[in-house]
Amino acid sequence: MHVDQDLMMDFLLKLMELYVNMGLEAKKKLSAERESATRAKSKGNLGVLIPVIAMLLRRVPSQWLSRPNNRTRKLFSDFWMYAVVFGFTKEEEGVWPQDWYDGVKEISVKSPKLTFLSGERSELRQLAMTQPILQVSSCSLCQFRGV
Repeated sequence: MHVDQDLMMDFLLKLMELYVNMGLEAKKKLSAERESATRAKSKGNLGVLIPVIAMLLRRVPSQWLSRPNNRTRKLFSDFWMYAVVFGFTKEEEGVWPQDWYDGVKEISVKSPKLTFLSGERSELRQLAMTQPILQVSSCSLCQFRGV
C-alpha cells in the first residue's frame, strides 16, 4: 500500500474502533437508564459515525478488505452487531435519519465477508463471547431497540 492508502486504512480502522467502543458504552448506558430521551441520544451518538464510515469506505478499493486480518474482521463483525441491536438496519421503521440507513447500505457493499475461516470451535467460542451480544436476552434486546 502507498503511504496515503496506509493512512486511509488506519483512519478507517480507528473509526470502526470508535464506533464499537461507543456501542459498548451505549449498551452499558441503556442497561442502566430507563429514560427514553437519554436512550435515543446514546444510540444517536453512535449513529452519526455511520455516514462518515460509509464515506471513507467509498474511497477504499474493494481489494483492501477482501482478505481482512483478525482485527479488521472483528471490528466489522462488532459493527454489524451494534447496527442490528440498535436498529440502524431497519429502514422501514424510519426512526433514524435517512443518511444513516443509506450509510449502512454502502458499508454492507464494501464490508468484508464475515465467514468463519476454518469452522473451528474457537471461532464459535469467540462469536459467543463477542461483547455486543454477550448476555443480551430477547427482553433486553427489545429494550435496546425501544426509543
